[in-house]
Amino acid sequence: MATLVPFPDSNNSSASGNAILSKQPPSLTRLSAPSQVSWQTAYWTLIPLAVNTMAQPSGRILSLPAKYRTYLRCSPLICAADSLTIFIHLIFYFTAFSFKDAIRLLIRQRFGDGEEDEGEGSDEKDEERNEEGIQAIEKFTFVRWLFFILGTVGPGIKLMAMEGVPCTKAWGAMFLVSFLVVEVLVILSWRYMPCEHQDLLPGSPGTDTDLRIRVKLKKIDGRVLYYSVLCYALVFIWAVCDIYDALLPTDSVENPLPRAPFQIVFSICSMVTGFIILTFSLALLLLIIWPRPIAHLDGPPCNGPLTHIIVGEILFRFQFGFILAISAFLLFKLPMFFVIGLIVWALLLVLVLPSLIIILYLVFIADLYPRFSRSVFITWESSTEKREKWEKKRKWVREARPDLTFPCFAMFLYSTILSVVWYWYRYNPEGTVNKGWTGVFG
Repeated sequence: MATLVPFPDSNNSSASGNAILSKQPPSLTRLSAPSQVSWQTAYWTLIPLAVNTMAQPSGRILSLPAKYRTYLRCSPLICAADSLTIFIHLIFYFTAFSFKDAIRLLIRQRFGDGEEDEGEGSDEKDEERNEEGIQAIEKFTFVRWLFFILGTVGPGIKLMAMEGVPCTKAWGAMFLVSFLVVEVLVILSWRYMPCEHQDLLPGSPGTDTDLRIRVKLKKIDGRVLYYSVLCYALVFIWAVCDIYDALLPTDSVENPLPRAPFQIVFSICSMVTGFIILTFSLALLLLIIWPRPIAHLDGPPCNGPLTHIIVGEILFRFQFGFILAISAFLLFKLPMFFVIGLIVWALLLVLVLPSLIIILYLVFIADLYPRFSRSVFITWESSTEKREKWEKKRKWVREARPDLTFPCFAMFLYSTILSVVWYWYRYNPEGTVNKGWTGVFG
């Protein structure tokens, strides 16, 4: 491939460079020419990083059972929080134990069978040990690394080489760091926990210290999980508001509604308030125009108490005013506010409907199709399995864990839908640069 550096001693350096560039094959010219980062490119370079991280066996995420790790790791913020807590755990263990014992205790807490609050002999604990234990994870290390090199490294390099997409790069970096940190733990297990000494851990002198540290770490993990989920929920709200802003009519810029993160709530409250004020105004105007009773013009008057007659008359006038208010909005298009209100209600319906469908399926239909339900929701359990597990847990004085199947799957579903829609509607390629040499990665 010819060098594109201009000749310093030539007056026609730019012409020479263009001539050399024109002699290159068309494929090399396309690879060397930078371009803007389209939303398809930004989105589809992020997806392999997320899928690779979700598919990685990673043990317990923020002290939650390992069975929830797949859908939990669809959130880059939870991945980043989990990576941070791994270092926090290591620091806590290192303050009370040697470095070697601290690593071994951390690996046992992450991948081992040391979860006391499941009770001895628990089926869930045995299943977690078999599927997420460190020995089971080590068996597929070469395959994971091979898939990572062939399917994830290329999009990762391409994403990090882009310019003008800081948020997308931050999201991808969180996925990458989470994957690499967990793989480092696997490598450390080779050095400090060989297969013939998997259960060789610090003896009885450190048992009380170990339990005390684990209680502290569990509280820290709970708080980190709470704040990371809260931040991710705020990201959801921001994305919904930004998408809503794109759905507004072009002339809505003259609308006095503020462009704020809580615009949807403000729009709903404003719409309801406007309807109520207009309805009362029309009802009062009707009272001035027609002060005589009109609630019983089509039938005999009510013979009940006077209070009931007055209340019935007021309600009738209020309903009549409500109908007039709707007619005024429809006929005279008072102002674009009504259209914005309809967009708000439609958007809320689209957001609420998937959750409602999931809940109805889990409650009424999931038991009819157990294989499909277990394949899609991963951690789903039939009514019989829940009943048997509850009867076994009754033998132990332990508090049962809440079922996180619906929240985890809902987070995955909304992450997928909102990310696609946001990149489709709101992503702006202006100012972005996609390096030409990254075209070798697709």
